[in-house]
Amino acid sequence: DVHSQNVLYAENIHKRMLPASLTKVLTLLTAYNNLNLEDYVLIDQEIVNAVGSRIYLEVNDYIQIKDLLYGLILQSGNDAALAIAKAYSNDPKDFIIKMNEEVYRLNLKNSYFNNPSGLDEENYNYTTTYDFAKITEAAIKIPLLKKILGTSKYTIELDNKKLYIHHKHKLVNRVNSIIGGKTGYTKKAGRTLVSIVEDENRL
Repeated sequence: DVHSQNVLYAENIHKRMLPASLTKVLTLLTAYNNLNLEDYVLIDQEIVNAVGSRIYLEVNDYIQIKDLLYGLILQSGNDAALAIAKAYSNDPKDFIIKMNEEVYRLNLKNSYFNNPSGLDEENYNYTTTYDFAKITEAAIKIPLLKKILGTSKYTIELDNKKLYIHHKHKLVNRVNSIIGGKTGYTKKAGRTLVSIVEDENRL
């Protein structure tokens, strides 16, 4: 409960686990705190080659960082995640350092991230249920990020095309009290999910 800080239900909340694309909530928070969301990013071949789920950016697309945040959360775009990291520095490792600085700032002891998308085939991210609840809490305290996490569909308008993206968290559209969240999946992590519930003005 965000208001009281009480844990209402708990099971293995401090066990380290793979978050898969839930990682992107931290990427969202890190981008907000370290980038000008009105700036634009020029998409290169490395970004286009991102494996896994994508929003299907193409080389030489010129896209606003704010639009990338919607693609990151709604459609879980790994290309969007890499584009955000490269907007901070051409070396994505620099952005990953900032991600872990956010973890440190939130005083979380059982989380570490080494890529912005959540892929675990070659890299290893870990967190806990408790830690990720705190990461999500930090994100939804920022009105724009709360809005992004709860947007059901969004259109990215580029110079020569439009990208239509939809939230993969199906309950966002079906249950009124669920106002946002993020899905994730990798073979190693299995299916992961964070949901944000608002009931009588309580989160």
